[in-house]
Amino acid sequence: MITRQAVWWHLRSLPARLGRLGMVGLVLCLAALVTQQHLLSPLQQLRAEEARALDLQEGQLSAELLVLARKREQERAKLPPGTAQGQDDQTSAIGRVVALGQECELMLDAGEYRQSTEPGKAIPRLTLNFATRGSYAAVRCLSTALTSEPGLRIDVLKLSRPDVSQSELGVQIQLSLPTQTKSP
Repeated sequence: MITRQAVWWHLRSLPARLGRLGMVGLVLCLAALVTQQHLLSPLQQLRAEEARALDLQEGQLSAELLVLARKREQERAKLPPGTAQGQDDQTSAIGRVVALGQECELMLDAGEYRQSTEPGKAIPRLTLNFATRGSYAAVRCLSTALTSEPGLRIDVLKLSRPDVSQSELGVQIQLSLPTQTKSP
């Protein structure tokens, strides 16, 4: 059984056993522990709080997307059947994509539109190319909204950030939508 006196004796004789370099190392280790407790623990708590805030923000974003999707479904139900799918009118398809961008706070002003036929397929497709800039949340909102559009396919979604310190992303979006030609 170890007594208090034995422990005290071991602590008093520790400097003699360790030597100067050992004592310097022991002091540095103790200083590192104190520094970790006083400096790094608050940083870890701050990171945990930031993670919780980000989770809450993503939850709010998901709720907003759900509300937008419900509103869009209600609007589609009011439209005539040919217009809801937008397969007859290419202009309405482009207008819907631009409106979705505006709902998600992205400006899809300029774009390139062309009609092409995929090899081996008879249905022509309208290909839409857009370039814009926006936050990650806005891009996520737009991509979620575009995937819920019937017949619309996201072919390419390129995100770029020239500088890590910038909060806005450069976005290149290529979409395709099947179109039908009116038969005589």
